[in-house]
Amino acid sequence: MKNNCYVDFHVIQTVPPSCVNRDDTGSPKTATYGGVTRARVSSQAWKRAMRIMFKDFYESKDLGVRTKRIPEFVYSKVIEEIKTQNMELELANDSEKLKSDILFFINKAFNLKEKSTEEKLDVLVFINDHQTRCLAKLYMEKVKEYGSIEQYYKELKDDKKRKKFSNELKEKVKEVGKEHPSIDMALFGRMLASMPALNYDAAAQVAHAISTHEVQTEYDYFTAVDDLAPEDNAGAAHLDTNEFNSSTLYRFASINVNELAKHLKEDTPEAVKNFAHAFISSMPEGKQKSYGNRTPQDLIYI
Repeated sequence: MKNNCYVDFHVIQTVPPSCVNRDDTGSPKTATYGGVTRARVSSQAWKRAMRIMFKDFYESKDLGVRTKRIPEFVYSKVIEEIKTQNMELELANDSEKLKSDILFFINKAFNLKEKSTEEKLDVLVFINDHQTRCLAKLYMEKVKEYGSIEQYYKELKDDKKRKKFSNELKEKVKEVGKEHPSIDMALFGRMLASMPALNYDAAAQVAHAISTHEVQTEYDYFTAVDDLAPEDNAGAAHLDTNEFNSSTLYRFASINVNELAKHLKEDTPEAVKNFAHAFISSMPEGKQKSYGNRTPQDLIYI
């Protein structure tokens, strides 16, 4: 039986008064652990901060983007391909028709319900530059073969033929959609409910950070003065309250190096190093300008 290699990261970090990660009411997130209420920063918030820091280590083409704007993204790559190859594509003469056709292609390719618009899909998709270019090339292959994909599909009266066409398209997308995952895709995974074949298992786990002690949420009452108010008006122009807490956080993350190596091959050591740097050094951006809570770590144990 093959042994897996795991790298575990433990970090203790004291954060002064802050609101690093808020819930839907604007309160700092908390968790009940060991019978007491503790400060919490969600793993999603910290992974987002890490992905932003990855931009310091990698070019944008080597990273993924999580977006609903796939039709717009693919459209830009199609236009690039047309210009690069000096191609004639009839649909390109009418940008609205081209965008509509690309949207139809993506809905069929990703098995999505047709609630999307030419600008946005109904779901977020984690995708990278290479995979988007592959989608654009696949779209152009099909347009050369059928003309307008939307029109071709509508002209197929037989349900079996429609199903066969859709399935063939999805098979092609499975091939291009699994190729060359970006660093952050391999680390954090990808889940697409409509197309499970495109999922990646995450090689890294990031725990919710929690405080090593009990916390109580406090309230910061603040006012703002109108600098141009008349001298006889001493009142505040604005007043409000912010919720905050302060805590010593315990943070944990782990990487399955063997799982990561399946996708990244010889780039794996560099990815582990950069993951370590980003996990240790990043900080979610919640109210940083108000509280200045970017602190050094008290302890790092790997």
